[in-house]
Amino acid sequence: MALIECPECGGKVSDQAPACIHCGYPLQEPKEEQLQYCPYCGEPNGMESIFCGFCGKSFIKEKNDLVVADSDTEVVDIMDYKNDLDMPGDMVRLQQAQIIQQQRQLDEQRRQFDAQAKCPRCGSTSLSGGKQGFRFGRAFTGAVLFGGVGLLAGGIGANKTVIICMNCGYKFEF
Repeated sequence: MALIECPECGGKVSDQAPACIHCGYPLQEPKEEQLQYCPYCGEPNGMESIFCGFCGKSFIKEKNDLVVADSDTEVVDIMDYKNDLDMPGDMVRLQQAQIIQQQRQLDEQRRQFDAQAKCPRCGSTSLSGGKQGFRFGRAFTGAVLFGGVGLLAGGIGANKTVIICMNCGYKFEF
């Protein structure tokens, strides 16, 4: 171990130090993390990954082909391919359990989204609602046509619930 001079501040620093202890100037190039790119979606993943963290498809090779684990099909049992991996069996099981848990969470989120009320026109879930209430215009028209008894026309349908889409302004009854 030798002492070198910091190019920034001129202080004496070990040649093994990643940065100058006096000014913090980086002395060694940061090691780049090795990445593998998914052949299906193109997203970067760590070299230790056996499944893509974005699309969920497998990186395990079987007879020069990639084994695919789509969300529509059954999850591939990667224990069958354990001999092709450089990982202990517990790590493989852990990663498989994490992928199954992520698929269940996505299915639950999809089910919750499908159960939400949506605007029939634009599909937005940003809705506001309330009772229709007494309509003064209808009461006035009823009073002009039928006299005092026509005022009751303003109360027709007052208990109906009206939903308004905050995105497109569409009004509909629930």
